[in-house]
Formats: sequence, structure tokens, C-alpha cells
Amino acid sequence: MQSLLEATNHIANEIERTRQHLRNLEQALEGLRPLITVDVFTAPLPYVDCAAPQSVEDISEVVPERPATIKPAIKPNPKATAKSKATATELTKFKKQPVTSASAEHVPATGAKLWAEAMGRKKLSLEGLTTAALSELKLDVSGRAPIKNRARVWLHAAVRKGVVKASHGRDGTNLYQMARG
Repeated sequence: MQSLLEATNHIANEIERTRQHLRNLEQALEGLRPLITVDVFTAPLPYVDCAAPQSVEDISEVVPERPATIKPAIKPNPKATAKSKATATELTKFKKQPVTSASAEHVPATGAKLWAEAMGRKKLSLEGLTTAALSELKLDVSGRAPIKNRARVWLHAAVRKGVVKASHGRDGTNLYQMARG
């Protein structure tokens, strides 16, 4: 009889804990109700279609040539129009500047011919190609960062075109070699 009484008390306690838990959940739901209900008076957001994207062949050659006034798709408020005109004016101020390193050394233009000459017939890593290009351009180590960046871009494009073959070295580095043909 004692164990039956204990089991009944245990079940009663579980029922009471479940009711308390249910009350807590209902209170939480009431607190969240304003966040999950949709207000009928909410204004819909307008959709504006942007102009068609334009492709860029060489990022170093880009000079923004936007007119100061752009015909808007919808009628904007006057404060926003003043801000967009100021932004368009600021964009037209940018001109092509020579790339300089931290020590303000001018880095000359590089092209596919320079990279092909720097690579030659050897298998080179990105670091090796950068060092070879620095010696061909007669630059010191202060021009290494922009030259390495340009070498990385050229290698990526050359591998995709099939001009350069990529392989892995024994130590896990990527090696590149001019493709024959």
C-alpha cells in the first residue's frame, strides 16, 4: 500500500510540473504574439530593377564615367537625391593612379609577355615567378607585394586558358610551367 501511495504522489507531482511548464509556455507565447502577427497596415516594400551589369576586362583600366544625374526609376525624396548626386560626383574624381608600394616605388605595367619571359621553361612557384619578375623589372623587394598580386592574377588566367600547366611539388607547393605547343 505504501508503494502505491508513493507512486500516486509521484504522478501528481509530475502532473503539477507539466501544468507549470505549460503555463510558462503560454506566457512566452503571449509575449511573442506581437512579433509573430502580421499587421494588415504594413506597407509593401517597392522593388526597383537595377541596370544590366557590365563586364570589366582589366580592373586597373577602369575609370568611372557616370553622369552626375541619373534618371531614377521611382521619384526619390529630395534629401536622397542630393546624396546620390554627391556620390556620383565623388566617383568621377577617381583617375587611374600608378600602383605604389609602401616605400612609394613606382611599379611599371606588366603584361603576358613579361610573365612568359620570367617563367621561361622552368617550373616555378608563385614566389619564384615573383622573384624572377622583380629581377626582370629591376625592382627591389619594396615592389614585391604588387608584383606578387599581379603574378597570382596572371597565373590564374593562364592556367584557365591552358597557356600554363599547374602541378604540385614534393613539398606540397603549386608549381607552374609554360604549356608546350
